[in-house]
Amino acid sequence: MKIVVTGGHLTPAMAVIQELISRFGKEAEIIYIGRKYTFEGSSTIATEYEIIPTLNVKYLVLNAGRLQRKITRHTPVGLLKIPFGFIQSFHYLLKYKPQIVLSFGGYLSLPVVINAWILRIPILIHEQTVVLGLANRVGAFFASRICLSWRSSQKYFPKGKTVITGNPIRQAIFQKFDSLSQKDKENRLGLFLSKIKPEEKLIYITGGNQGSQVVNQALLRILPKLLLKYYVIHQTGSLDFNSIREEVEKMEKKLRERYYFASWFCDSEHGWNLNRADLIISRSGANTTAELLALKKIAVLIPLPWAGGNEQFKNAEILVKYGLGKIFPQSELERDRLYGVIQKMMERITGGDFKIAEIENRLKREGGNLPFNGAKKLVDEILDLIKMKS
Repeated sequence: MKIVVTGGHLTPAMAVIQELISRFGKEAEIIYIGRKYTFEGSSTIATEYEIIPTLNVKYLVLNAGRLQRKITRHTPVGLLKIPFGFIQSFHYLLKYKPQIVLSFGGYLSLPVVINAWILRIPILIHEQTVVLGLANRVGAFFASRICLSWRSSQKYFPKGKTVITGNPIRQAIFQKFDSLSQKDKENRLGLFLSKIKPEEKLIYITGGNQGSQVVNQALLRILPKLLLKYYVIHQTGSLDFNSIREEVEKMEKKLRERYYFASWFCDSEHGWNLNRADLIISRSGANTTAELLALKKIAVLIPLPWAGGNEQFKNAEILVKYGLGKIFPQSELERDRLYGVIQKMMERITGGDFKIAEIENRLKREGGNLPFNGAKKLVDEILDLIKMKS
């Protein structure tokens, strides 16, 4: 079985890759076509470029361009790369001859999807978000099958092509820190988590795979005050890591000991943080939304304001609908209102305002929309398409 995986959403791609490896081992030959840098003109290495090869998956760099919303000095180079991306991806598909292409959207996926269609390779697209992205809007025409996270997205696609699979979730996020062996708890993060008493409150702040500079800056302004009351774990992203370290070194030792930060957390560490945290502060991307729903975690959600189709705001509304979240507009970060919102949410958590058992029952009643076993369902669809082609 030979599969090409491509697209801009790393987290669900990793979940499906892990499911394929778990079920088929070395029989599954997986090739990932992705970017090397985070964006045009950046020298920051993309997370997927570093992480995917650790799964023993072959990683091919695609130098594809895209149409940018804003014209910058990098726009001409980006436009010139569009035809190059088509030629390069065509070469990759001819060379490796995959049985299927699995796309997770994003500008990088389009040349791969279109060339797969030309070469008559089956194409499976997965749409993570409530709002349809541009790449998947175009890619839907070429797709053999379209898998959706949310039933409400069905209206954007031809009904005969769509299947509701939910959003693929990494199984590691379900692993609670308390269930680990003593040896597994002895890494740096494990030692930090071990010292937090059950009655003490923990806040986990994450801006997604790349981190969020806006969230980071807002947090730094209130961090000393926050650490007087709570423990904080913070995923910074690589861009801000060094500057945050410099600021933390200026704090009192007793405050530094209550704060743990890293540019990125592996799957299991991310799972420990989510499970142990009393409150999560995060963006509201499709994968974060799915994970918070699956774990029934309380969150303050800061939607990315320029996400296409107001996608992140609509994702956040799903958590609010089930009583698990509060939407906090990014514009409010600049007014230093984050601390007050955290305080109010913690008071509600301590006061038992969030009835998790009731929320869980409601989620079970509406199970058709839930993304808990999306990776398994997606792999089943992959196998079905390969079988139909053979």
